Amino acid sequence: MTNHHHHHHHHDDDHKVGANFCNILLSIILPPFAIGVVVGCKKEFWICLLLTCLGYLPGIIYAICIISGTHIHD
Repeated sequence: MTNHHHHHHHHDDDHKVGANFCNILLSIILPPFAIGVVVGCKKEFWICLLLTCLGYLPGIIYAICIISGTHIHD
């Protein structure tokens, strides 16, 4: 009599990484939009929009920093 205890740990780590990756990808393509999706239309959105207008790269860096530092509540 064998007891096969297969421990399937279904934590949402993969989902979290996937969502994070999508957000980072989005923040590279459309930095202000990514912040709008993750953070909402707050001052961060307008700062990012301004940075993206001034220089594309600062907007991307800012967006990634904001998104990486934001814990997404499902």
